[in-house]
Amino acid sequence: MRLSPPAGPASGIIGLVAFAMLSQPARVHNLDEAIALRPHRDHPQGVSDVLEHPQVIQFVGFETSLPKDAFLQRWEPFAASFLARGLDRVVLGESDAASGFHFISRNVWPEARFRAVFSSRLPGDAGGGAVTAVQVGAFQVVASEGVDLLATRHGVVKIVALVRCRHDALGTIAPLLVELGRQRGAGIGWATYAADPSTRGGRFNAVLELYASEESADQICVALTEALQRQSGHIEESRVQTLREVLALP
Repeated sequence: MRLSPPAGPASGIIGLVAFAMLSQPARVHNLDEAIALRPHRDHPQGVSDVLEHPQVIQFVGFETSLPKDAFLQRWEPFAASFLARGLDRVVLGESDAASGFHFISRNVWPEARFRAVFSSRLPGDAGGGAVTAVQVGAFQVVASEGVDLLATRHGVVKIVALVRCRHDALGTIAPLLVELGRQRGAGIGWATYAADPSTRGGRFNAVLELYASEESADQICVALTEALQRQSGHIEESRVQTLREVLALP
């Protein structure tokens, strides 16, 4: 898959940020241009739109054999295209683990813009070869403490628990993730997300993000993994991995 900005209308699924080019996107080549093209919103200067309006949080996972700089060089033009269409912020985390996703992005959308771009369904997985982009899912925040969705945090480890449970078990698993966040992320920050009920698609339907110190991260990962394994009657797939947030756009 050649990962460069599309020259015309999309054909099928394109996705280094695992977004579908559902219609011809704004043609942008750098982030400054993307920010200038973003839809105007009426809110007080200096107040982020996500603080004033409903939002959808989209997570996208990336499997890649590329080093970070080469990956970012291919990824940023696609991020710019969707910033121009109303995406508020992308926070990208990098993992050094041998398994799982090598990068995960947290994409913060004003709800109205998300619905306009994606309608009622996320695109499927895209890519292959050097990069594969996987739609983790679209979510609503269930509960959080000490997490700024628009910022990157350095000097701490981000632990992400991705969960796919039976649809009828989400009412059990989401509160469990909230409780695990409160137990393990107190004082540093955590957020729990459940699948957006209006959006179909995505591999997982619940997410816990939790920030931890370097010293405690491994122990917390083990505790989360064991807690999720005890819910095997409800959970079809889960993975727990660590990330370090590397950048936020714009």
